[in-house]
Amino acid sequence: MIRVVIIGYQGRMGREITRAHELFDDIEIVGGVEKDDHPWLEGYLGKFDCAVDFSIPEATLKALDLLTPAKIPIVIGTTGFDEEGKVKIRSAAEEIPIFSSPNMAYGINLLIEWLPNLIQKLDDFDIEITETHHNQKRDAPSGTAKRIFEAIKGVRPEAKPVHHRGAGPRSREEIGLFSLRGGDVYGVHTISLFGPGEEITITHRALSRKVFAIGALKAVRFIVDKKPGLYSFSDLLRWGS
Repeated sequence: MIRVVIIGYQGRMGREITRAHELFDDIEIVGGVEKDDHPWLEGYLGKFDCAVDFSIPEATLKALDLLTPAKIPIVIGTTGFDEEGKVKIRSAAEEIPIFSSPNMAYGINLLIEWLPNLIQKLDDFDIEITETHHNQKRDAPSGTAKRIFEAIKGVRPEAKPVHHRGAGPRSREEIGLFSLRGGDVYGVHTISLFGPGEEITITHRALSRKVFAIGALKAVRFIVDKKPGLYSFSDLLRWGS
């Protein structure tokens, strides 16, 4: 049995993971931590095998201060880290296994893996990316939209992100990266490809938070016995779970 503690236990994703873990007969939720005035991770040391984090960057980095010396792996679904935070995560990954993904849905990650093959064959197409999330999301553009852009940039190294446009024609290297915020939208990502005389639109729509929770719990299964390192959904897809 894999024993899990959730960081951000009372948040939307924390509650969703608690519900979804009943689908996994090899995972047990043994506790959770939330705000600074709640009991912190020290109280669970020796009682859990992996942490799952859907909180805020400050809480994630605070957790790493405890998890790293304790050699406990973590699955990070939190987004919005600045460069200093990313450096700290990479440094911690030299000591413990860390699985980090801005989006835990299987379908969108499979799409991102496949996307460069399509882009290579559509060299003369213009590309735009739009993402829509609920009105409480803290970061913009979403981490997933940034990952989509980076996947495209891998085969179009000249690409540069554009977050707003003024007057004038569109340049060849631009890729629009636009955010919409409103209501309680779980997450919609659309890639629009405009070619001479034709268009292709690819949309991934998360219909519930359950897909993210299931992905996070699959990541727990994947990461718990791995060597130290920074792992992504690409590794999970290759693993085949």
